[in-house]
Amino acid sequence: MAGHKTSITGEGANEWFPTAQLRAHTDAYLQSRGRIKPEHREARLMKLIKDHAQKDAAIVACAHILSPHTAKSLLRGELYMAPGAQTGSDTYLRALAAVGSVNPTAVSPYEAEWAQDLLSLAPQDIRSSSKRLEVYCKRLVTRSPSDLLFHNLVDGELRKACTRYGKQLSNLKLECRWEDAFTAARWLAELPGKFQYMESVLDATFFEWRTWAIWNPNSLRI
Repeated sequence: MAGHKTSITGEGANEWFPTAQLRAHTDAYLQSRGRIKPEHREARLMKLIKDHAQKDAAIVACAHILSPHTAKSLLRGELYMAPGAQTGSDTYLRALAAVGSVNPTAVSPYEAEWAQDLLSLAPQDIRSSSKRLEVYCKRLVTRSPSDLLFHNLVDGELRKACTRYGKQLSNLKLECRWEDAFTAARWLAELPGKFQYMESVLDATFFEWRTWAIWNPNSLRI
């Protein structure tokens, strides 16, 4: 099973994995082994995945054949909760999104989309950070954690993003970049009373956000 590549485009590829190529590799491997009973086939693939150096790519390569239960167990056990696992949350979320594209019975479209939204909160410029946090905040209202997207995971990713965003706004303040700061902070005014969970996360990670939320300068003077 080939290791994954990033930013691959074209048919059969998502943003992080060449899913068609990985699938073809697995299919060719199984074909070379002749006729295998489904239960033996799954056991063999599980062993290959657990022995593989790049478990995320290995899981994605086999996901179209694995049962939903097995795929979920491998995602959780090998990428997220394995003792001593070196994979981070980004690796786990990318694998979720990719598995969702080839086996939506294992990772639902709802979960795959949420994983992609969490990945979109990765470090970036302040303008992008504010826009993506605003979009994510509004989508979060209709979402609930699942057995693949645990509360601790989704809450932790949001807290990291809000902490970075707060530092970025503080840096704009120190640099007296008031116009950029106003643009990046404008969406905060919509939060009070409407998005209580987001308010609680910001209270814990960026306590000055309420001051930014009520800041309404004369745009001609900044």
